[in-house]
Amino acid sequence: MSIRHLASVVITLLFPVTAHAQFTTVINVPPDTPPSIIGSDTQLNIRDGGELNTPLQLGAEDGSSTNIEVNVTGGFFQPSEFNAFGGTINLSNGSLAGTINVFQNTTLNMTGGRLRHGFSPGAASTVNISNGIIGDDFFADNGSNVMISGGTFGEEFTAGPGSNVHISGGTFDDEIAARDGSILTITGGNLGDDLLADFGSIVNVTGGVFGTEFTAAGTAIVNISGGTFGDIFEPRGGTINITGGTFQGIFNSIGSSDITISGGDFQGPFRTLSNATITLLGTQFLINDLPIPGLENFGDSIILNQRSGTLSATLADGRQRDFTFGDHDLGFDDFDPQSTLRLTITRPIPEPTSLMTLTLLAATLVSRVRIRQ
Repeated sequence: MSIRHLASVVITLLFPVTAHAQFTTVINVPPDTPPSIIGSDTQLNIRDGGELNTPLQLGAEDGSSTNIEVNVTGGFFQPSEFNAFGGTINLSNGSLAGTINVFQNTTLNMTGGRLRHGFSPGAASTVNISNGIIGDDFFADNGSNVMISGGTFGEEFTAGPGSNVHISGGTFDDEIAARDGSILTITGGNLGDDLLADFGSIVNVTGGVFGTEFTAAGTAIVNISGGTFGDIFEPRGGTINITGGTFQGIFNSIGSSDITISGGDFQGPFRTLSNATITLLGTQFLINDLPIPGLENFGDSIILNQRSGTLSATLADGRQRDFTFGDHDLGFDDFDPQSTLRLTITRPIPEPTSLMTLTLLAATLVSRVRIRQ
């Protein structure tokens, strides 16, 4: 095979030709004027200088249409009414706006351009955002799946009831809210000033930078193993499980929160109000540098009613934290007498390198057993 032939094969594999080969009908705006309904095997291209502002429907209402693609590489794609019952929309430049009533069984891939305010993907839709500018009031509706790895977002991003949202990057201007029944997973990104884990939501955090306030409410479940949290981390209810992360400001528990802490870097003071329950999982606890009776063996657990002196805790992840009880206004750790502080002796959490070593060792042993057999 000649070098020229080989290069041709490589280019074909990397950049397959799609336009006319895969679609029976190709509509280019400009110069074409699209119909009000886009059917199967049709590609619609909105290019520089193009504008679409009339009503538009993608696919038949019964979901039977297939192979529909819309590419927005410039211009303005802003139908006055937009109903999508299937197909793929690729936004790389230009603007996507208008009134979107239905967005079911449709995929939006956004790698650039601008997505106007009020965007709301609906049931069975998939949204992938890696770049671009997204307006205010983004609302992921029931049954939608949203994957965000980049982009700049405006105010009020909401994971609506029944939605599944995964954020691994991007910059968010203001409030992010996870509503009842939603699952919000955060592994990275700049998450703005205010995040709310509302009643009935599940929020999993392994990374990211959070601004002024992180609030959990009601029956929310929040699992934190990483990330950096700013001025205030404020559970007001729900179940909070913390195995890692950096908490730079005040840890302020209000209401009937159930909080379990086995790791993390807590740099600011603790404060609990009302009937919150704080459970510390650690390998050693001392009160005023003296052992605490009842905490000698793995699994031992006591409720500490003392609210004076210094509690020295070695958490399960190996981090040490001194809780010096006193007036919150003076910078001390203030645990309300009505709150519950439970101490439990547990085994240490293996470091990631240790886990990797154990995994490799186990794999080697299994391999040797197989060879012998």
